[in-house]
Amino acid sequence: YNALSICLPDGGWMGECLCEDCRRLDPPNAPAATLNYPRARVSYPYVSLSDRLMTFNNRVAEAVTAALPGKRLTMYIYSCYDEPPVRVRPHPSLVFLSAAGDYADANRYGWARRNMEGWSRFGNPLLWRPNAHMGFRQPVPQNYARRIFGDFETFKVNNLVGTDFDCIAGQWAASGLNYYVIAKGHLNPDRLGYDDILDDCCRAGFGAAAEKVKAYFTALEAFTERAAATGKGYDGYVGLYDGTEFERLLDAAAEAVKDDPGPRARVRFLRRALEFARADQRLVAEWNAAPDDAAKHKAAQETYYRFVRQQCREDPIATVPSSLGYWYSKYLRR
Repeated sequence: YNALSICLPDGGWMGECLCEDCRRLDPPNAPAATLNYPRARVSYPYVSLSDRLMTFNNRVAEAVTAALPGKRLTMYIYSCYDEPPVRVRPHPSLVFLSAAGDYADANRYGWARRNMEGWSRFGNPLLWRPNAHMGFRQPVPQNYARRIFGDFETFKVNNLVGTDFDCIAGQWAASGLNYYVIAKGHLNPDRLGYDDILDDCCRAGFGAAAEKVKAYFTALEAFTERAAATGKGYDGYVGLYDGTEFERLLDAAAEAVKDDPGPRARVRFLRRALEFARADQRLVAEWNAAPDDAAKHKAAQETYYRFVRQQCREDPIATVPSSLGYWYSKYLRR
């Protein structure tokens, strides 16, 4: 779409206005939401601001289309305005980009489908722009590819007009399969399913080790599901993680292609993510062993950072350290 964005800023120091005039735009029966005031470090429950935002965006759309008929404006479905409005019907020139989707928390499975279904009833063009590739917010091995692919395939046959996948942070050793499967889904004329794409990936990339690498990805999928079921995000992941079986499977894969340098290098590439997971486990264990000891926390952080620097020097494509700070891990704060 040739459209101009009128999306609200993402975050910032200011909170939402709660003057009387603004609150009149918020239906008391709107879905529950949480308002955040970062400067005051305060959050509290309120109602969704979708009606308020849609009132404003409709006024903008009316003025724009009056002067420029046929033009479109885009807006995110996000934050405290991700639920459909209760009273206000969106202007037909508005294009929605839904940010729904989370595969690291089983409590949020189905969120993307519910969100897209709710907004699709207005008939406006709808794009999917999830932050789902954040995953567990660290470059540790994870496989939620089947779930995100399933949602995408559903949306494709239900009037999805485009995508914009954010948070693909370049963690190729840890999340490469997730990236690969969703990319293949965008160009899938034969309507292949997840298992067909996985088979093709393993066969083309790992040769004689294909079945063993597939067993690794399958085991990783089962573990990702267990970690998501804790509902604790990264802490839940680290608390459950035991890479022994993953290491065994990739060792067997490496043995199967020991005389084939291409596939052997790709298996070694996958091992990078297991090394990161072990490093994360050590960092969290040392932190939790002395929860109030700032000096020990700093020492554990420095050990972790040395590991990250070494890994990135050896294989800069496997993991991207710039995202480590972005995820605001409490274990990495200075």
